[in-house]
Amino acid sequence: MRIFKPLWLKLAVIFIVAVIPMTIFAVYVYKYSNDLLRNQTILINNNFLKNNSEEIEHKIDEIQTFYEKTFISDLDSTQLALLVDRNMTYDVLKQRIYIKLRGYIANFDAVDTAFFYYTNSNELVFSTKNAQESNKEVVMRDIENLNQTAVTISKYSWDIIEFKDKFYLRRFFITDSDACTGIWVDIEKAFETVLKSKNENYQNIVFSNEGFAVSKSNISDDLIAKIKEKFNESEDAFFVIKSEQSNKSFVVMSGRISGTGLSLVMVMPQETVFGETRILDKMALILFFSILITIIMFFVFLKNQLTNPMNRLIEAMDKAGKGKLDIEIKESTSYEFSFLAERFSEMIEQIKKLKIDVYEQKLIAGEAERKKLQSQINPHFYMNSLNIIYSLAELKEYELIRKMTVHLADYFKFIIGVNRELIDCKDEIKHIENYLEIQKLRYINQMDFEIRIMLEHLHMKIPPLTLQPFVENCIKHGFSKKEDIFRVIIYSEEDIENNSVRFIIEDNGTGFKDEQLVALNEVAYSSEYRSQHIGIWNVCQRIKKNFTEEAGIKFMNNQTGGATVIINIPRGELLKNA
Repeated sequence: MRIFKPLWLKLAVIFIVAVIPMTIFAVYVYKYSNDLLRNQTILINNNFLKNNSEEIEHKIDEIQTFYEKTFISDLDSTQLALLVDRNMTYDVLKQRIYIKLRGYIANFDAVDTAFFYYTNSNELVFSTKNAQESNKEVVMRDIENLNQTAVTISKYSWDIIEFKDKFYLRRFFITDSDACTGIWVDIEKAFETVLKSKNENYQNIVFSNEGFAVSKSNISDDLIAKIKEKFNESEDAFFVIKSEQSNKSFVVMSGRISGTGLSLVMVMPQETVFGETRILDKMALILFFSILITIIMFFVFLKNQLTNPMNRLIEAMDKAGKGKLDIEIKESTSYEFSFLAERFSEMIEQIKKLKIDVYEQKLIAGEAERKKLQSQINPHFYMNSLNIIYSLAELKEYELIRKMTVHLADYFKFIIGVNRELIDCKDEIKHIENYLEIQKLRYINQMDFEIRIMLEHLHMKIPPLTLQPFVENCIKHGFSKKEDIFRVIIYSEEDIENNSVRFIIEDNGTGFKDEQLVALNEVAYSSEYRSQHIGIWNVCQRIKKNFTEEAGIKFMNNQTGGATVIINIPRGELLKNA
């Protein structure tokens, strides 16, 4: 297929085929490294959270184990449970148990309350750090609820209660003497070491497994609400949420504290957790843009250094192939293309010279060139004429279309049909009149013409297309779209002194510039300007070929500022050829 033949496209495909695998490999390495770093970061934080959770579990197990060893089989408690009468022994045992409970509470900072309840005497031995009587009321109410529901207390594990805007872990036990005993553990005290961490990279908070916070923190309410929502959705130990208040994302990791119904939750800003991955993201972004810029620079370089010079050279060759030799190739920065352009320009100059030489030989031959000139049809004039006909048809100006068609047919009939070396002047004038009538239809109300050829001059013999090229030049070069109507006047007069006839073509247009007059008047006598005014030089040569050397053309500006062309034809020579 032709689309794959251009060299630049092949080079681009090769470049892209080479770059794409490297890009894919770079993306793969980035993704693998990013995932590995993220997983390692999550693993490190998860291990840290796990260690904290295990530390809390160990602390609570220690509290529970010590309590069981100390109070489940306590002799004083057993004896007190057997006494019914409140005597001195009863009071001493009760006091001794109270002192033991107090010592236990003092030994563990996290333990807030400890108690014994004896069913036979409905007696509660109670000790608390808060020294609040209301704690005792809550304990009694809980024990009554347990009795009413007939729940086996020994099967109870830790549960969570709220009292005075604080949360506690509560545990019931049954002693060997069937007394009910239990402890309250202050959750914030139990988790004190992790909750009061001064690390700015994360914050810890304790949640119940039902999803509500049981410890105080600086975490915003909307973030806590979103954590609770995630807890209700699933038990995933890792998820990312976004705070609407701060518009920041946070990584949330949780670890269950077995047997307590609690979870330790670690909340970390995402940029802190994945800070290293952000560096990888930036590096990947830089790599991506570097590859993109490299590709763009490559194509720009390819365009400037290869495609553009090659296209200019191809375009120049195409023009040369069509015969358009007025070519100038822009110099390239590449030595190879500069060399090719230089050699091509030299070749074009040689072709120009050769073409001019051949053209001169044809002019000398005369007849072949004359026939060629007669057969030429100006494509612009032809297209303009068709456009005029089309416009008149759109306006339904059928009479003007008929008139235009007649003039156009006569114009081309003359161009194509003339095959004589000399024709009557009237035929040339009729041809000019057809041409000017067509131009009047083109430039409606903008131009006019007048033809005043003396009757005796209409039958003179002149070469075909002697006057018409200069009339055409009036329209082409002298016409100016100003307010005044552009006028062309063609007339003839006798030159009795030189025994010749002068055909004069005048217009009221822009006229000739001084340097143009010098060049045009030199065309008939010098070959220096021949390449620039080949049409005028051709008319001069044909006049001289058919007449004496006195025949010629003169260019000048008239009094109105327009152009004047005088074509002088000797009468005697003309009569001789008649």
